[in-house]
Amino acid sequence: MADELQNYKCQLQQVEAALQTDPSNEELLKLKDDLEEVIKLTRDLIKTQLEEQRKSSS
Repeated sequence: MADELQNYKCQLQQVEAALQTDPSNEELLKLKDDLEEVIKLTRDLIKTQLEEQRKSSS
């Protein structure tokens, strides 16, 4: 899961770099929004999994 998160962050950096040369590209803007959402959801999932592990090991 952490590897996936790192991959999404890398993709987001690439999209942000592309947006610097084409800031009005609708496809890139949509992709940026989607990646930011996926990153947030992945972080939330990791957090939930860690909390569940703590509960089950207590």
